Amino acid sequence: MQKALNEALDKGASGIARRLHGDAPRMLAEHAELREGFEQRLYDRWKPALDLYEMVLVSCTEVGSDLHRALTDAAAPPSDHPTRLYALTLLHARACLVADEVFALLRTGHAAGAQARWRTLHEIAVIAFVLGSGDNDLAQRFVRHRQVERWKEARCYQENCEALGREPFSEQQMDDFQAGYQTVVNQYEDGYARDWGWSKPLFPSSKHQPNFDDLEKLAGLGHNKPFVRLSHRAIHSSASGAIDIFALYGREKVLLAGASNAHLSDPGHGSLIALSQATVAFLLHGPNQVEADNLLALRGIGLLVTDAGHAFGRCESDLASESGGTIWTYQGTQDPPATDPEFGEA
Repeated sequence: MQKALNEALDKGASGIARRLHGDAPRMLAEHAELREGFEQRLYDRWKPALDLYEMVLVSCTEVGSDLHRALTDAAAPPSDHPTRLYALTLLHARACLVADEVFALLRTGHAAGAQARWRTLHEIAVIAFVLGSGDNDLAQRFVRHRQVERWKEARCYQENCEALGREPFSEQQMDDFQAGYQTVVNQYEDGYARDWGWSKPLFPSSKHQPNFDDLEKLAGLGHNKPFVRLSHRAIHSSASGAIDIFALYGREKVLLAGASNAHLSDPGHGSLIALSQATVAFLLHGPNQVEADNLLALRGIGLLVTDAGHAFGRCESDLASESGGTIWTYQGTQDPPATDPEFGEA
């Protein structure tokens, strides 16, 4: 009976798959039209904020690129802190990339995803501030910690590659990963191999292993902790993250199963703040001497970030006041659950 059931299911599933393939051109064209219309209406509503977001993103990317070219020019004097410069350059490039990802999510109406990517941008800004205020030795500890991460990643992969249907690393490759790990671990104190262990010298009087909260406070960005916790909901499969689909992002009106035109202000403005912070760290602590043009650029970017914050706030406020804050979704609305299994009426 089990064999017959499996055969029947396979046959039925194959038929459904064939029908879906046959209907794909019509279905995809229909949804492309719906999506394009939705995204155009979203842009029309959020245009002042989204345009300012892009202005800041382009400005930060270009000023960082200009500085990188100037510092790597053959005629440029060598850096007094070459590893710190290297780390800050990498962090700023990544900050620009993540900010661009946030922009893509904002334009398509994915606020929760944008909030999750803001968390990454915030972490980049924190580390950039910490390394920028440190010396070359601290930057070396940070960069060399890559060997620790590679060894941990390699072991994790090796333990699970068979279940994934992938080829394992060779014995020589694993030996190389371990050798790189052992080389850096032998250079430093106990605890270096743990998460954030590279930052241990920053907390000489602390008895516990440093964590990101410590670095966040050291960078002067601990006040963002409420938004970091909110971002956890967009990343993890917690009860709050599940309920937010209805209570927060759906405003207790819809079960949000896709894009919507609401809640773009926090991840939008927050991402610009974090991007500008990473840019400040790079421009102020990367070169040996800060040029007046870079100071002017940072001041101008800061003004744009402030303008963008006001624009995001106005757009969000206008949306909330119109039609009782109706949420328009790409998929359309869904009825909320009638009851909550624990609390009764939803």
